[in-house]
Amino acid sequence: MTIAITTPTGNIGRKLVGQLLAEGDHDLRLLARSPEKLAEEQRLGAQVVPCDLSDMTQVVKGTEGVESLFWVNPPDMRSEDYEAHYVRLARNAAEAITANGISNVVLISSVGAHLGQGVGPVSALRQVEEIFSEVADNLTILRPTFFMENFLISAATISEHSHVFLPVKAETRLSMVATEDIAEAAAEALTKPVEGIRVEPLHGPKDYSFGEAAEIIGDALGQEVRLVTITPDQAIEALTSMGATRHVAETMVELYSAIDSGHFKDDHPRTEQTTTRTTLEDFCQRVLVPALESKEH
Repeated sequence: MTIAITTPTGNIGRKLVGQLLAEGDHDLRLLARSPEKLAEEQRLGAQVVPCDLSDMTQVVKGTEGVESLFWVNPPDMRSEDYEAHYVRLARNAAEAITANGISNVVLISSVGAHLGQGVGPVSALRQVEEIFSEVADNLTILRPTFFMENFLISAATISEHSHVFLPVKAETRLSMVATEDIAEAAAEALTKPVEGIRVEPLHGPKDYSFGEAAEIIGDALGQEVRLVTITPDQAIEALTSMGATRHVAETMVELYSAIDSGHFKDDHPRTEQTTTRTTLEDFCQRVLVPALESKEH
C-alpha cells in the first residue's frame, strides 16, 4: 500500500512515520516543506517529496498513485485569517483526493469541531471536515482532545520559574492525549481502511485539571510546579512576543476561554475504544523531562 503522509516532521507525523516504517509493509511518501529534516526516514526507505500544502499543484502531484492519505492542516502562526488558511489547505487536499482517486483518507481534526464557532482554531475544523466528507468515499476523522505536548510550549517557564502560565483556572478539567497515541490510531486507520465516513474521538486516559497537570509535571521533575492563571491580554502578549500575529493569538486565547467556560466539549461520550493508554505521568517521564533536560544543556 502506498501511503502519503503530510506534516511528517510534526508531533503526530513523525511518530506515525516511525510506526509505519517499523511495520515495514508499506510504501511511504512523505510530503514535506523541509525534506532535509527527514534524512533518517529516507535512509530507512521512505520517499521524501518536497511539498508545500498551500500549493494545490504540488499537493496533487505529490499524491499521484497514492492509495491512503494522512492529512493534517498545519497551523500558520503568521496568519491574518485562520479559518481561510484552514479552508484553503482543505480544498487543496480535496482536489488531490478527487484528481488521484485516493481511496482512503485519515484527517486529524479535534474534539469540539462539531461546534463550528467560539472554539478558536478548532472552529474552522467543522468546515474542513465537511470539505473532506464531500470528496472522500472512505474517511476516518480523528478528533483528539488537548495534546499533552502543548505543555512543551511552557518548557522555558517551567525551567526558569517552576510555573505553567495559561489563561485557564487551576480547577478546569479536560481530557488530555499524547500524540503518540494519536499516531497509533492514525496508523490503524491508514492501513486497515473502513468503508464510509467515521468520526473517532480520542479522549486520552482520563480528565485532568490544569492544576493537577502542573503538579504531575513537578513530580516528574522532582520539584514543585504550579499553574499560574494569566489574563487573556497577558496570554495574547505572550503569544505575539513568540511570533504569532495578533489574530492568531486572539484565536488561541478564544480556545482557552472555551475550555475554561466548558463550551469546548465533545459530542461523543468516552468509551473504552476512545480511551488511549498514555497517562500524563508517563508522558512527563518519557517526553517532557528529557525535553527540559536537553534545553538545559
